[in-house]
Amino acid sequence: MLIATSLMYSEDKYEILKQIKAMQTWQNTGFDIISCNVKEEIEQLQEVFPNVTFVELVRSGKEKTGKPFPFIYDILEALRRNIVQDNEVCGIVNSDIFIKNLSANVIKNYLGKHENTVFFLHRYDIEDELDDEGEYYFSGIDVFFFLGKHLNSFPDRGFMLGRPEWDHWFLHEATKAGLQVREIKNKIAFHIKHRQRWTPMESNKIAADNGRKMDSVHLDEEYYYQTNVLLSDLSCRLSLDDKIIQNDKSVIEQDGYYRDADRELLMEWEKKTYHKQDIQESVGVIYFKNERAYRICALHSELLIRQNGKFSLGQLFANERDKGCILKYIDFKDLDFADNLGRLYIYPAGRASRLLIDCMNTYQIPVLGMVDRDASLWGTKYRGNEIFDLSVLEEENTYDHVLIATNLYVKEIYEELSKRVTREKLIVL
Repeated sequence: MLIATSLMYSEDKYEILKQIKAMQTWQNTGFDIISCNVKEEIEQLQEVFPNVTFVELVRSGKEKTGKPFPFIYDILEALRRNIVQDNEVCGIVNSDIFIKNLSANVIKNYLGKHENTVFFLHRYDIEDELDDEGEYYFSGIDVFFFLGKHLNSFPDRGFMLGRPEWDHWFLHEATKAGLQVREIKNKIAFHIKHRQRWTPMESNKIAADNGRKMDSVHLDEEYYYQTNVLLSDLSCRLSLDDKIIQNDKSVIEQDGYYRDADRELLMEWEKKTYHKQDIQESVGVIYFKNERAYRICALHSELLIRQNGKFSLGQLFANERDKGCILKYIDFKDLDFADNLGRLYIYPAGRASRLLIDCMNTYQIPVLGMVDRDASLWGTKYRGNEIFDLSVLEEENTYDHVLIATNLYVKEIYEELSKRVTREKLIVL
């Protein structure tokens, strides 16, 4: 059972120590480790990481990025050269991820029964390595597990470990190859907080550049749409206990909410594991399509009492909820403003907004378009909806509301838009 990563050399001793401790958690879990690096990095790292096998890479992304980030395809090639059998468990994990509450044999046993499955995990951001709580990180994916027989399913598209978008491309390619994708929801992957090394604008640009090379799969067409569906389909989520718990009927309507039954099993597991007496609930927005529930995003607003069959949003940012730790869901059409959106723009043109577009189409809610500050997106279209620059919001008499749908920099976006738009016109999901 082999995990591939790319250790990062740093003059900062804390950054090195953090990776040493992370590697120890992988070994304690039962995995062997290879680190894919260029020759100069290996010379710096070998003495510090004596228990890690290094694989020398002949190329890197240094010419494009200024740093020797490894290409995902080269990491997959390293796994091919180091595994013994097609049924061996493989993983790709970022080098600063701590793996807790997991045995490698659990993954091995499940993949032995479900060979055509790729597991992925979102991380929990923590303050230090002893923290077992953390805040769920909604956007990026840091851990993948799959069998060696599927290493040939992922072509060389120029994506790099440590740069944005590779993780969503990986999911996209997995489904193209006919593999099932499942999110493990347990608190297993942990990451000590640090400053984000990329920006949403950079992420959009990389996705657009790579999308143009992906056999006619473009940013404004199926690429983002398919990954949004994968990440938001509640039936693709599962919980681990002593065994994998699967529940086909994961969304149950009760008292106006749609309970996530699968999540409730996880909550019980958390209580048992962490001896918690009270676990705070959080709320997310979903919509229904073809008898399946799709999560748009977590609410950043307090949910007020249900009246006349509708839910109202309270004061913005009244409480910070754990993003992604969602127990109860509300159907979008049950929100009090859903029937009175009028002429509508959606901001920004990110993943959550693209799924929101699908929600609008499903419920036949007209949209004027999407708005984003990234100039490379202006004038392009996503599923027939044009993406505009911020100046389109200056003529307030031409629209009624702006829906803000993102899990990054929400407060900053709201405050910045409120300088251009009357606050009553802004709705934050």
